Amino acid sequence: MKVCNRRYLVTDVIGRVDVIARPRPDSVLMDLAERLRRLAPSSRDPERFHEEKSEIVHALRLIAREVAHG
Repeated sequence: MKVCNRRYLVTDVIGRVDVIARPRPDSVLMDLAERLRRLAPSSRDPERFHEEKSEIVHALRLIAREVAHG
């Protein structure tokens, strides 16, 4: 299952894509809070910390924009 634009998309065998659900903002925020709680630098992959941080910031900005525009 792939998440795209905060909607869950399912691709069947012939490549057709169906939107099956849109996660609630509170569940998305809880997921982001959990990712943030686990976020820590790693000596094995120091760049991953910054990538994850950027992904969380981007997701929070999308939610803020959605809330601001109703």
